[in-house]
Formats: sequence, structure tokens, C-alpha cells
Amino acid sequence: MEPRTYRIGELARTLGLNPKTLRYYESVGLLPRPARSPSGYRIYTEADAARLRFVRKAKDLGLRLREIRALLQETARGKAPCRCLSQIVEEKRAEIARQVEALLDLDRKLAALTQFIDAQAPAGGRICPAIEDFPLEA
Repeated sequence: MEPRTYRIGELARTLGLNPKTLRYYESVGLLPRPARSPSGYRIYTEADAARLRFVRKAKDLGLRLREIRALLQETARGKAPCRCLSQIVEEKRAEIARQVEALLDLDRKLAALTQFIDAQAPAGGRICPAIEDFPLEA
């Protein structure tokens, strides 16, 4: 029995992707150049489908394409990519912690702005005294 193969549209539909995405992944090295049929169609294998499922799942976990490519390169060199992944995950968690702190700081400022707005007099020809007079260091 011959291994399962796919043309680009069929593989894209199977994985819920756009064919343009597959071409892009090929162009940036996430997907190896596929074999071609005699008529020039791209022919993908089950290994390509598995690789695309990996890429999609890694993206769902927040990894950037360059990070996913690094993991794939580690695998291609015969190394287990999990150590590389561990470093990527720790950097991502630190980035998220910084973003959370920035959002909490913004939330505190907006809460203070809400109180400040309630205490403001009518605009009297100004655009919005609440913004114009609000101290950002609050």
C-alpha cells in the first residue's frame, strides 16, 4: 500500500489552513519543499501533515514562527528540541509577566482616571479637563 499523499488544497482543507499559508511556511523554512507531480502540483506526505500539525499547535501555544523554526532545526540536527523549548517557554512567561504588570498599571491609572472624571467640573471650552488635568503618575 502506497503512503498517503496530498495536493496543497487537500492538505490545507484537512488541517484547516489556507493554501497560501502552506506556501508561506515553505518559503520561510517551516515546511520542506515538497515533491512535484509530473504536472507540477505540490505533493505533500503524511510527514508534512504531521509537521504542519506541530507548527499549528506550537503557534496555538504562543510560539513565534522563528521559535518554531528553531525547534524544527534542532530536530533536523538530531537533537531533542525540548531543552530549546524550555528556554523559549521561560522567556515567553517572563514576557507575559511584564505585559500583565503593564496592564495592571494601566488598570490602576484608568481606575484613578474614573475617580478623577467624577470630580471634574464641566469642560468650559476645554476639550476634556479630565484628560488635560489628570496626573499620569497616579
